[in-house]
Amino acid sequence: MILDGPKIKDQSEGEHTQSCASIAISQLIVFNSLKSSGTDAFRRHSKDRETPLPIYLALKVHGETRKRTLIDTLYDNGLCISYDRLLSISTGVANSICAKYEEDGIVCPPKLSDHLFTTAAVDNIDHNPSSTTSMDSFHGTSISIMQHPKLGFEGAPRFNPVIDERLIAGKKITALPDRYTNVSPTIIAQKEQIVPPIVGPAVRSEVPEIDPLIVKEYEWLNNLKHLLDKHELDIEDHISWGAYHASKQMPFNNMKTTVTFMPLFLDCAHSIAMIKHSMNVISDTI
Repeated sequence: MILDGPKIKDQSEGEHTQSCASIAISQLIVFNSLKSSGTDAFRRHSKDRETPLPIYLALKVHGETRKRTLIDTLYDNGLCISYDRLLSISTGVANSICAKYEEDGIVCPPKLSDHLFTTAAVDNIDHNPSSTTSMDSFHGTSISIMQHPKLGFEGAPRFNPVIDERLIAGKKITALPDRYTNVSPTIIAQKEQIVPPIVGPAVRSEVPEIDPLIVKEYEWLNNLKHLLDKHELDIEDHISWGAYHASKQMPFNNMKTTVTFMPLFLDCAHSIAMIKHSMNVISDTI
């Protein structure tokens, strides 16, 4: 009532609407409440009264800016958790997931689902900072995992990552499994390519003499010639190649693809060992 004012409709129907502002204020009141006023210069908050909003604000701001000063400013004003508490939560999440990796024996992000068509991509990461104060650059390899759900089936969830309270005490992140991080040396025994000889008579291709794709291109050209002869175009007329072919396609509704970024590798992507290791990692994950 203080924020939105009285509403006769809500009072008559017995309904109570809650705005985001009222919920946020309620969470901040619970977060900043103390059993007794102390004499400490630094204000301390109990973990039992940590509401979702202060934790979300700290994680969101730190994820976007990576600046401790903003977290300290929000913490001093009672809007989010402290920077040390933020590091302990993020470390606990990372260590809990690493523990799951060790248990399963493979590095498979929890975001991925079972029984879905999955593709992967390997690419090089080159970061050359342009700042004059920068001391180093990064050249490594990244692996992206893409899952393509279909209408009516979004896959079976694997597990929900649960933060283990025993792993929050420290600020050190557990290392990934050795099977994922260790890149075994690999060489090619023979550098020359061996092309197998053709055995038997050459088989004629089954491709028709007139390609259907070429026919569609001529249809667009004929349509373009017809439109150029018109003095005034209609809204349904499509001159460009993309607009014409898009108008001929049937409407469809595709599900959003889930994209997961695997932990980076320090090895360059152009090496044979890294490519082979990436293929093994993708095979284990999929």
